[in-house]
Amino acid sequence: MVALGGMPFLLGDLDLLKVTAALYFAGFVMAWDAVSGYTGQMSFGHSAFLATGAYTSALLNAHFGLPLPVTILLGALAAGLLGLLIGLPVLRLEGPYLSLITLILPLIMLQVFIQFSDITGGESGLLQVATLVTGIQDNYYVAFAVFTCILLFLTVLMRSNMGKILTAIREDEEAVSVSGLNPARFKIFAFTLSAFLSGLAAALFAHSTVGSASPSLLLVLTVNVELIIAAIIGGMGNVGGAAFGGMLFYLGREWLSGISYTVPVVGLPFDEVYIILFYVLVVVMLLALPKGIYVSVVDRSSGSALESIFDNWLGFLTSLRG
Repeated sequence: MVALGGMPFLLGDLDLLKVTAALYFAGFVMAWDAVSGYTGQMSFGHSAFLATGAYTSALLNAHFGLPLPVTILLGALAAGLLGLLIGLPVLRLEGPYLSLITLILPLIMLQVFIQFSDITGGESGLLQVATLVTGIQDNYYVAFAVFTCILLFLTVLMRSNMGKILTAIREDEEAVSVSGLNPARFKIFAFTLSAFLSGLAAALFAHSTVGSASPSLLLVLTVNVELIIAAIIGGMGNVGGAAFGGMLFYLGREWLSGISYTVPVVGLPFDEVYIILFYVLVVVMLLALPKGIYVSVVDRSSGSALESIFDNWLGFLTSLRG
């Protein structure tokens, strides 16, 4: 955290913008993990809450002239309300209903944005969105504050009795029910909280120098997939793991995209094929450390990181031979 706080004094403007975007992305990952990582209720369309928060704030500011602090809060509340409206009927049911509905929801929202393009900007999004603060360093510290607040809040929450109950639901929902607790209520709470935090981070992102209210940034299927992958890389069901995975995923991709190199034999510029290598590396990391990089390194009970890597690869290779 100290190193992140000192980044503006260590990096140039371009690199600082990349880290700013990475902090927001890590905030999105932590918000997603708050429900899917801890309760085991898989959301495949969390981008719907990102878009709700960002667009609500941007539209209220652009069309009604409300001040940004107010619209950002309203955007977060709108995302939380959407999460509540979805969670109330769905999370009381058993089965893959939440996954299916959250998968379809962004597709519906995208079509709505296209149909009302005169208001929403359509697939291009809102091109001119007011910024909360000016200056690259100021924007960085807003992102850093968002990242830190989400990290600390979720860490405290998940270490409380509430966090223990959410984890217990993931491990054995029937046992939680037998103990006299209503799992549905806790799942609804986690889902609504996750949607609220997603909307809050996205609303601030939309009013920053690195973001905007655009479907290509907030609503496409790729965003949902990347959130899940980043959480798994860091370690699902662990706030620190989600934060680490989000930063590593985003900055790793940015680093690879900036390499100037021509691939031998095929003669293609590296920046045209880097995404293939990046996702291959992601698959390797998932196979080597299925519990996540952060969890494998920090959790001493699972042994050293090198031992964990070796054991997982040995098991994987043995399964191929069998």
